[in-house]
Amino acid sequence: MNGANNLFDTNAIIEFFRGEESLGKIYHETESVGISIISRIEYMSFSGLTKEDKDMFQSFSEDCIVFDLSNQNQKLIDLTIKLRIQYSLKLPDALIASQAILNGFNLVSSDKGFKKIQELSLIDFKEASNVPNQT
Repeated sequence: MNGANNLFDTNAIIEFFRGEESLGKIYHETESVGISIISRIEYMSFSGLTKEDKDMFQSFSEDCIVFDLSNQNQKLIDLTIKLRIQYSLKLPDALIASQAILNGFNLVSSDKGFKKIQELSLIDFKEASNVPNQT
């Protein structure tokens, strides 16, 4: 997977912080790690986060490409709408999938809802055999 660009979904970030071995391997073999601003909002709004949790996320996100939202990004808007309608996705999932697709990133997630998106290169970190070859 050397040279791969991977966008970590919120569940992947949480499990990475918990020490999930497969995510550590994916993270260390990734050339560029991305996260969506949606994941930042989701993670930082969890109740019960300690200062250490927040600091750990801040440090992690500083090493990542953070994909934000812009009303000027018509491609993102159009693809998000298309994916949401076509695959009956929740808005945050449609946005995250669209950001991965438009930026040429694999999406690292264990969310089964992403499996139905044909346009998306998905790495299900709970299924080691599902990791695409990246050279």
